Amino acid sequence: MELGTNPSIDCEAIREVVIDLPERAIPICLGGEHSITPPTVEALAEQRDLGIIILDAHLDLRDEYGGTKLSHASASRRILELEEVDSFASLGIRSGSRDEFVFAKENDALYFTSDAIHEKGIDKVLDLALESLDSERFYISIDIDALDPAYAPGTGSPEPFGLSPWDVRQVMKRFAQKIVGLDVNEVNPTDDNGQTAILAAKLAREFVAAKATAKKE
Repeated sequence: MELGTNPSIDCEAIREVVIDLPERAIPICLGGEHSITPPTVEALAEQRDLGIIILDAHLDLRDEYGGTKLSHASASRRILELEEVDSFASLGIRSGSRDEFVFAKENDALYFTSDAIHEKGIDKVLDLALESLDSERFYISIDIDALDPAYAPGTGSPEPFGLSPWDVRQVMKRFAQKIVGLDVNEVNPTDDNGQTAILAAKLAREFVAAKATAKKE
């Protein structure tokens, strides 16, 4: 699907494509701005309540950015506004404005920093997250800048001290049985020699493998 320059039209186009998928289909969306995530989540949440796991360097809780409420920097804020989203967590956070951190605290928006993941280990952090994430269906959104730029330099807003590919793969494995959709976003292949695009494709493939294994089990 080719998108244009009007974020409202683009988001509605994404929502319509996802909502028309068969209920058993598991969409894997590759992008592109992180603004692809809210309309995808909205469409899937119309089927029934949904838990959201965001992997991101940034909180993305701005009310608007660049003159639009549909910015990549507002993706998590728009998701939290959906009534059908019954649990939410961001992993890998290491950047955000003061207002965003205040909003997260006031609205019980659960997040774990990349420092916490480095110190405790990804499995311990996922154990802690699962104490609050009471959902039967999960959507996972991977902003590629959640990973350290040593692994994924090809993105618009790289942030040092990020996650490793092993961390991200473990998130998918732990939630595989309940995942009903996935996206990998903010990949810009022109910013490196192709390694970020290769990693993004590999993560999508690892998700397919994790989902297939979970079904067998």
